Amino acid sequence: MTTASRTTPSRVVASLAEQLESGTLWAADATWWCRPTAARRLSPKPRQPAYAVEGGLYRRSGGGRNMDADVSIVLTTYAQRVELAITNANSTYAAELVTLAVRGIPVSGSPTIEETQESILTFWTSLPAARPGRTKLLRGNAYLQTQAQAEVMASSLRDRYQPPRLSRRTKTCRATRSG
Repeated sequence: MTTASRTTPSRVVASLAEQLESGTLWAADATWWCRPTAARRLSPKPRQPAYAVEGGLYRRSGGGRNMDADVSIVLTTYAQRVELAITNANSTYAAELVTLAVRGIPVSGSPTIEETQESILTFWTSLPAARPGRTKLLRGNAYLQTQAQAEVMASSLRDRYQPPRLSRRTKTCRATRSG
Protein backbone atom coordinates (compact mmCIF):
# COMPACT_ATOMS: atom_id res chain seq x y z
CA MET A 1 0.00 0.00 0.00
CA THR A 2 1.44 3.36 -0.98
CA THR A 3 1.70 6.37 1.29
CA ALA A 4 -0.81 8.31 -0.85
CA SER A 5 -3.54 5.74 -0.29
CA ARG A 6 -2.98 5.68 3.48
CA THR A 7 -3.22 9.41 4.02
CA THR A 8 -6.42 11.32 4.56
CA PRO A 9 -7.04 13.30 1.43
CA SER A 10 -9.57 16.06 1.52
CA ARG A 11 -10.82 16.76 -2.00
CA VAL A 12 -12.86 19.77 -3.10
CA VAL A 13 -14.42 20.02 -6.55
CA ALA A 14 -15.61 23.50 -7.56
CA SER A 15 -17.45 24.84 -10.55
CA LEU A 16 -17.02 28.16 -12.26
CA ALA A 17 -20.34 29.69 -13.19
CA GLU A 18 -19.97 30.76 -16.79
CA GLN A 19 -22.74 32.11 -18.96
CA LEU A 20 -23.75 30.20 -22.06
CA GLU A 21 -25.53 31.48 -25.16
CA SER A 22 -29.14 32.52 -24.80
CA GLY A 23 -31.53 29.63 -25.34
CA THR A 24 -34.50 27.67 -24.09
CA LEU A 25 -34.45 27.00 -20.35
CA TRP A 26 -37.75 25.09 -20.26
CA ALA A 27 -40.21 23.89 -22.90
CA ALA A 28 -43.68 22.45 -22.33
CA ASP A 29 -44.20 18.82 -23.28
CA ALA A 30 -47.79 19.40 -24.31
CA THR A 31 -50.22 22.17 -25.19
CA TRP A 32 -51.48 24.14 -22.19
CA TRP A 33 -55.07 25.39 -21.93
CA CYS A 34 -56.59 28.26 -19.97
CA ARG A 35 -60.38 28.39 -19.60
CA PRO A 36 -62.39 31.52 -20.49
CA THR A 37 -62.04 34.33 -17.90
CA ALA A 38 -59.67 32.22 -15.84
CA ALA A 39 -56.15 32.43 -14.54
CA ARG A 40 -53.61 29.63 -14.30
CA ARG A 41 -50.24 29.41 -12.55
CA LEU A 42 -47.36 27.23 -13.70
CA SER A 43 -44.05 26.58 -11.98
CA PRO A 44 -41.77 25.17 -14.68
CA LYS A 45 -38.47 23.65 -13.58
CA PRO A 46 -35.63 24.84 -15.84
CA ARG A 47 -33.06 22.29 -17.03
CA GLN A 48 -30.20 24.25 -15.47
CA PRO A 49 -29.63 27.46 -13.48
CA ALA A 50 -30.10 30.73 -15.33
CA TYR A 51 -28.18 33.96 -15.19
CA ALA A 52 -31.19 35.84 -16.57
CA VAL A 53 -34.67 34.96 -17.80
CA GLU A 54 -35.54 36.83 -20.96
CA GLY A 55 -39.19 35.90 -21.20
CA GLY A 56 -41.75 33.44 -22.40
CA LEU A 57 -42.08 32.21 -25.93
CA TYR A 58 -45.50 30.99 -26.97
CA ARG A 59 -48.16 31.08 -29.64
CA ARG A 60 -51.70 31.78 -28.49
CA SER A 61 -54.82 30.59 -30.23
CA GLY A 62 -58.37 29.68 -29.37
CA GLY A 63 -59.50 27.05 -31.80
CA GLY A 64 -57.74 28.81 -34.66
CA ARG A 65 -58.60 32.35 -33.48
CA ASN A 66 -55.95 34.93 -32.76
CA MET A 67 -56.10 35.56 -29.00
CA ASP A 68 -53.06 37.81 -28.58
CA ALA A 69 -55.20 40.62 -27.13
CA ASP A 70 -56.98 38.32 -24.63
CA VAL A 71 -54.16 36.26 -23.16
CA SER A 72 -51.44 37.69 -20.94
CA ILE A 73 -48.51 35.87 -19.39
CA VAL A 74 -46.50 37.34 -16.51
CA LEU A 75 -43.12 35.82 -15.62
CA THR A 76 -41.85 36.02 -12.05
CA THR A 77 -38.25 34.93 -11.64
CA TYR A 78 -36.60 33.74 -8.45
CA ALA A 79 -33.09 32.45 -7.79
CA GLN A 80 -33.56 28.97 -9.26
CA ARG A 81 -37.16 28.89 -10.45
CA VAL A 82 -39.71 30.69 -12.61
CA GLU A 83 -43.44 31.13 -12.15
CA LEU A 84 -45.84 31.86 -14.98
CA ALA A 85 -49.21 33.53 -14.36
CA ILE A 86 -51.46 33.01 -17.38
CA THR A 87 -54.68 35.02 -17.66
CA ASN A 88 -57.39 34.58 -20.32
CA ALA A 89 -59.63 37.65 -20.56
CA ASN A 90 -61.86 36.21 -23.30
CA SER A 91 -65.32 35.36 -21.96
CA THR A 92 -66.15 32.79 -24.65
CA TYR A 93 -63.11 30.86 -25.82
CA ALA A 94 -60.47 28.88 -23.99
CA ALA A 95 -56.89 29.89 -24.74
CA GLU A 96 -54.57 27.30 -26.21
CA LEU A 97 -50.86 27.92 -25.56
CA VAL A 98 -48.87 26.14 -28.21
CA THR A 99 -45.06 25.81 -27.97
CA LEU A 100 -44.92 27.34 -24.49
CA ALA A 101 -41.29 27.87 -23.46
CA VAL A 102 -39.13 30.01 -21.19
CA ARG A 103 -36.00 31.56 -22.68
CA GLY A 104 -32.96 32.91 -20.90
CA ILE A 105 -29.22 32.82 -20.43
CA PRO A 106 -28.23 29.48 -18.86
CA VAL A 107 -25.25 29.03 -16.57
CA SER A 108 -22.83 26.15 -16.97
CA GLY A 109 -21.94 24.55 -13.67
CA SER A 110 -19.75 21.64 -14.69
CA PRO A 111 -16.80 20.93 -12.37
CA THR A 112 -13.70 22.77 -13.56
CA ILE A 113 -11.63 23.16 -10.38
CA GLU A 114 -10.33 20.37 -8.18
CA GLU A 115 -8.17 20.77 -5.09
CA THR A 116 -6.77 17.89 -3.02
CA GLN A 117 -5.01 18.23 0.33
CA GLU A 118 -3.15 15.27 1.87
CA SER A 119 -2.86 14.56 5.58
CA ILE A 120 0.53 15.02 7.19
CA LEU A 121 -0.47 13.65 10.58
CA THR A 122 1.52 10.51 11.46
CA PHE A 123 -1.48 8.92 13.15
CA TRP A 124 -2.90 8.07 9.70
CA THR A 125 0.38 7.08 8.07
CA SER A 126 2.07 5.03 10.83
CA LEU A 127 -0.16 1.88 10.87
CA PRO A 128 -1.66 1.39 7.42
CA ALA A 129 -3.30 -1.97 8.23
CA ALA A 130 -5.10 -0.66 11.31
CA ARG A 131 -6.09 2.71 9.83
CA PRO A 132 -6.84 2.58 6.12
CA GLY A 133 -7.14 5.86 4.25
CA ARG A 134 -10.23 8.02 4.32
CA THR A 135 -11.46 10.53 1.78
CA LYS A 136 -13.60 13.58 2.35
CA LEU A 137 -15.16 14.93 -0.84
CA LEU A 138 -17.07 18.19 -1.23
CA ARG A 139 -19.10 18.72 -4.41
CA GLY A 140 -21.87 21.00 -5.55
CA ASN A 141 -21.09 24.07 -3.45
CA ALA A 142 -22.28 27.06 -5.48
CA TYR A 143 -20.16 29.48 -3.44
CA LEU A 144 -16.81 27.97 -4.45
CA GLN A 145 -15.81 29.86 -7.59
CA THR A 146 -12.01 30.12 -7.56
CA GLN A 147 -8.99 27.89 -7.01
CA ALA A 148 -8.06 29.83 -3.85
CA GLN A 149 -11.51 29.25 -2.33
CA ALA A 150 -11.28 25.53 -3.12
CA GLU A 151 -7.81 25.36 -1.54
CA VAL A 152 -9.01 27.02 1.68
CA MET A 153 -12.02 24.69 1.90
CA ALA A 154 -9.88 21.57 1.28
CA SER A 155 -7.38 22.53 3.98
CA SER A 156 -10.24 23.34 6.35
CA LEU A 157 -11.79 19.90 5.80
CA ARG A 158 -8.40 18.22 6.21
CA ASP A 159 -7.62 20.04 9.46
CA ARG A 160 -11.10 19.62 10.88
CA TYR A 161 -11.11 15.84 10.69
CA GLN A 162 -7.42 15.09 11.34
CA PRO A 163 -7.42 13.71 14.87
CA PRO A 164 -9.92 10.93 15.48
CA ARG A 165 -12.71 11.48 17.95
CA LEU A 166 -12.21 9.70 21.22
CA SER A 167 -15.29 8.06 22.61
CA ARG A 168 -15.96 5.32 25.10
CA ARG A 169 -18.99 3.24 25.89
CA THR A 170 -19.56 1.91 29.31
CA LYS A 171 -22.19 -0.51 30.57
CA THR A 172 -23.59 -0.92 34.03
CA CYS A 173 -21.40 1.60 35.75
CA ARG A 174 -22.50 2.65 39.19
CA ALA A 175 -21.85 6.09 40.48
CA THR A 176 -20.47 6.26 44.00
CA ARG A 177 -20.47 9.22 46.29
CA SER A 178 -17.53 10.00 48.41
CA GLY A 179 -17.92 11.65 51.71
